[in-house]
Amino acid sequence: MTYFLWGFLYMLEIYFDFSGYSDIAIGLCKTFGFEIEGNFNYPYVSRSITEFWRRWHISLGNWFREYVYIPLGGNRKGNVYINLFIVFLLTGVWHGANWTFILWGIFNGILVVIERYAKNKEIYRRFPKAIKWFITLVLIYLLWILFMSPTVNEALDIYKHLLGIVHTEKVNFTYQYYLTTKTSYIAWIGCITAVLGTNKRVRAIVKNIDSITLGKYKIGYMFKAVIMLIVFFTSILFIVNSTYKPFLYFQF
Repeated sequence: MTYFLWGFLYMLEIYFDFSGYSDIAIGLCKTFGFEIEGNFNYPYVSRSITEFWRRWHISLGNWFREYVYIPLGGNRKGNVYINLFIVFLLTGVWHGANWTFILWGIFNGILVVIERYAKNKEIYRRFPKAIKWFITLVLIYLLWILFMSPTVNEALDIYKHLLGIVHTEKVNFTYQYYLTTKTSYIAWIGCITAVLGTNKRVRAIVKNIDSITLGKYKIGYMFKAVIMLIVFFTSILFIVNSTYKPFLYFQF
């Protein structure tokens, strides 16, 4: 259970860590009059690994498409499956000269190639969307474990614990120690916000908040500003009460 929770929380952490500082960069650029496209588009709602990579680290995906995939021939010249595999192999190498990253890129490449081959097959198209989403999340979860592990052996050790092959916990504390009330609340908020923004009704409500008026006063705009200030100061309090921790993606 401890290993399962560890992988799940890392899955949330790496998304909000990287997406968060990407949003900070976008916001800073806007203050200087520059517009930068978003780097994430709710990747955890994806129904395939291919869709996940269209939504995750969009700037990196665009770079590899323009400077690697298209020069290799893309889907017009050569073997499209080999071209896709090379892109993801290089994506793994880009993250670091470690076998965990290289294997992570290889497995992503294999899955994308399989999806490319199967996408027009009737059996694949008839799969319910919910099942596709669930399978995709499970695969992403397993791949993140490989990504976060310092060595391949440590990754294999975690997989063995998840599969129940090994039952000895090699951690100082069980999951009850780590799963505090604070961690639970943050995890629930993370799960909700990771997918809520794709809901059409929610997006429509957020979009129309500014237009709510009371007489000549735009109370919707004021309400939105107050909520944002509350979230901002709450975030500051969390930062003040915690130790310094650099962004995860600073190591890549």
